[in-house]
Amino acid sequence: MPKVLFIFFFIVWGNGLLAQSELEKLEANLSERKIDTSLVLDLYELGATYLSQDSTKSFEYFTFCQSNSDLLRYQHGRGLASFGLARWQSKWSQDFVESERLYLKSLTIFRKENDIQNQLMVIQRLSGLYQFTNEAPKAINVLNEALSFNPNHHLYQATVYNSLGTIFKSSSSGYEGIQYYDKSEEFISHDIDTSSEFDYIVLSNDKNRGVIYRNNESYDTAAFYLNRSLEYSKEINDSIWIARNYNSLAILYGNLGDTTLALTTYQKSLELKRALNYKDGVVTTLSNIAAIHIKSRNFKKAFVCLEEAEQISNELNLLRRKVQVNQAFSEYYALTKNYMLAYQYQSDFYTLNDSLISLENFQEAKKLEAIYQNKNNKILQEKLRAELDAADLREVNRSAKLKSQENYILFGTILGLILLGLIGFVIRTNLKRKKANALLVEKNDEVNEKNKKIELQKHQIQEKNQEMLDSQNYAKRIQDAILPSTSFFKENLSESFIFYQPKDVLAGDFYWMDVVEDTIIWAAADCTGHGIPGAMVSVVCHNALNKSIHELGLRDPGRILEATRESVIETFMKSGQEVKDGMDIAICSYNKKDDTLLFSGANNPLWIIRESEGDSDELTNEIGDRKLIEIKGDKQPVGLHFDKKPFVTHKVQLKAKDLLYLFSDGYADQFGGLKGKKLKNKNFKKLLLENAKKPIGKQGEILKQEFIKWKSDFEQLDDVCVIGVQF
Repeated sequence: MPKVLFIFFFIVWGNGLLAQSELEKLEANLSERKIDTSLVLDLYELGATYLSQDSTKSFEYFTFCQSNSDLLRYQHGRGLASFGLARWQSKWSQDFVESERLYLKSLTIFRKENDIQNQLMVIQRLSGLYQFTNEAPKAINVLNEALSFNPNHHLYQATVYNSLGTIFKSSSSGYEGIQYYDKSEEFISHDIDTSSEFDYIVLSNDKNRGVIYRNNESYDTAAFYLNRSLEYSKEINDSIWIARNYNSLAILYGNLGDTTLALTTYQKSLELKRALNYKDGVVTTLSNIAAIHIKSRNFKKAFVCLEEAEQISNELNLLRRKVQVNQAFSEYYALTKNYMLAYQYQSDFYTLNDSLISLENFQEAKKLEAIYQNKNNKILQEKLRAELDAADLREVNRSAKLKSQENYILFGTILGLILLGLIGFVIRTNLKRKKANALLVEKNDEVNEKNKKIELQKHQIQEKNQEMLDSQNYAKRIQDAILPSTSFFKENLSESFIFYQPKDVLAGDFYWMDVVEDTIIWAAADCTGHGIPGAMVSVVCHNALNKSIHELGLRDPGRILEATRESVIETFMKSGQEVKDGMDIAICSYNKKDDTLLFSGANNPLWIIRESEGDSDELTNEIGDRKLIEIKGDKQPVGLHFDKKPFVTHKVQLKAKDLLYLFSDGYADQFGGLKGKKLKNKNFKKLLLENAKKPIGKQGEILKQEFIKWKSDFEQLDDVCVIGVQF
């Protein structure tokens, strides 16, 4: 089992499980031992072991651990004691405020000690506490803050980005989570030789990306990631992950309409989960299989699956699974015309679902969907009640008919009395039938009225969506207005091209140009995020650049970036919160009068392609008689940064036919090709070198064609901006 699985599923320090014999041995001679660091660690292990068994003993051992650590001034022990007491407060007293305080105290200690493994342990528990108390923004903040620590520790960074992705996985379409999973994968790729430490992160990244794409009906991309996660789980022989991946793939096959393949894949998952005694997972897979059988009208097989799922969920008191099973049984009995049981299971489902909803604090975007679903459930309940009333009425009629026949046989000799009785009975029965029919019509009218209300809500949601789309299109026109026109760009840099392709309607990337006297200044910028958030940040950064040029009169790129950074930070600080949004940018300044070029970059470089003169070094790439020279930008963004430094201005001696390229990371980071991998800078450089002899305008067209060809059916993951200039 990989080390990282040990950390994040079991959390060895957090659980501290000891064999019974070792436990008795430790407790037996505690009073005889001298006070040292070894005793402190054993006290923590005892507290952690008793945490799930005996609240009193657990608290005592954690408290002794703390007092002895204070006596020894042993910081590591203090960190462990605070962590253990935080878990105790959360589990036994449910004092979440005190639990939060102790987690933060423990985290501070481990950071001072540079204890990365225990930092991760505390961060995972603390973010989990925030999610449990429905404080998702706090969880996001603590993980974002964690990213500023240990920037060169790849396992640490990969794990935190994975945790962020999982939080955002359930928000909106889930695509925001993909960005964090991609970032996590970047850190994993740096440590190929120690990949076993990253097994859980690799599996989680791919599986969750696959689920997000599947939920958004990007089925080819979903299949790629889910199959990759499955193959890797087989490679490391992790049975629980193999079972999970089979279940996710089976759902995908069901969405694609391949019932046979879906059932075969579900069966593989079910066999593994039973072998592992993973009962919660068994219930989920059995319910999924039953749903397919119900849809195929194979009610006998569906009942067998649901019966077993119900038995397990009741035995283990799994509330979420009970909801799942009750809903499936209600549908099963409705389709098999057993309306009494259908109504009973639907009522139980509605009660359990209300209990489940009361335990969770859904995000605002999910509330309307929950209300809509509950109303549908109520309507279905009313329909089932109406069916039951109709069935009762038919039973009454049947009983009446039998009774009249019996009376006719028994009292045939007194025909007059029988006729009178029968006439009276028929009259009463007809009145009852009419009353029941009137009640049924009334209930149907109520159901129809509720359907109309729901249809109205649906139209209101569609109108809101249209309003949002109209607002985005209007914002797009505003954003296009601040971009320099193609004619303005060509007027000042005649031999140039711009390849600009946003991921969404609105973009976080933008290109920029200004001309002041004899100086031409142009840039390619990549702001934090894309879509609406990215566009908002881009407007702030665009205005800050203009302010640096026109109000402050700056021409030097490095000074421009420093002034822009201060302006951006000042703008965001007005909110009263610490906002780390900003931009990566590459900016050039060319003075036509003295023919000088200055460059500065924030995380982004300048690439120059020129004729090779036999003077290549490790900073260049060559193809034929052309070489590519890279001038790197500073490793810091234009925005709030933990290690802020002045931006460096590079002076470049231009030569005839030099080609200059500024760009964001969207082109090189795009997934595509036959293997679904990133294009990367190496292939981007090769593409530019291969086409360097072609006219600059033609190069822009080729870049666009090659990008579309590479991306193929894959989703575009980020905004793309590339500027090419020839001197």
